[in-house]
Amino acid sequence: MKTLILYESADPAGRAVRDALTAIEGVEWLSVDASARLPAPCIGCFGCWVRTPGACVLPEDEGSAYYKALAGSDRLVTVSRITWGGLSVAVKSYTDRMLPLLHPDFRIRNGEMHHRLRYGKMPEFMTVGIGGGNEGERETFRCYSEAQRDQTGLPRGRGCLVLPETGSPGSFAGAASEAARDWFVREAGL
Repeated sequence: MKTLILYESADPAGRAVRDALTAIEGVEWLSVDASARLPAPCIGCFGCWVRTPGACVLPEDEGSAYYKALAGSDRLVTVSRITWGGLSVAVKSYTDRMLPLLHPDFRIRNGEMHHRLRYGKMPEFMTVGIGGGNEGERETFRCYSEAQRDQTGLPRGRGCLVLPETGSPGSFAGAASEAARDWFVREAGL
């Protein structure tokens, strides 16, 4: 099982979750560190749908390498600090570049509008959110994660772990690592 993990090494909690997950045996892990270098932002030109279907029109960079690695993976685990109910800026810059993997046509799934998949298959989306200022932010993050799973036809009610940040950074890292490891093993059926 090839699993791509997107995280930020600049965030100690994100690093702890990544370290805990990649220590799980029986999984081929490929790490993408959103802190290392940001890809060029998606410019919303939709050229990947019209001019160069399935390929971003921007010059090759970390973003294009990311969506190519994603297309060859069985799972994507996104680890991000919860920011205003969504992903951190660095992590979101990578996820925005997934647009070439989607088709411009729409379909209704679970009462919401979603794109058709360009290649018929996407990896299973799994998301770990860290922190969140309040329960409203954490709930918004859960809804965002479920909508991502809807996009790929996966069931709601799973694939998302929210780790509220409590206690000292050291104690959080240990508890978060254990919770993330147990969650992934359960969700992945290992």
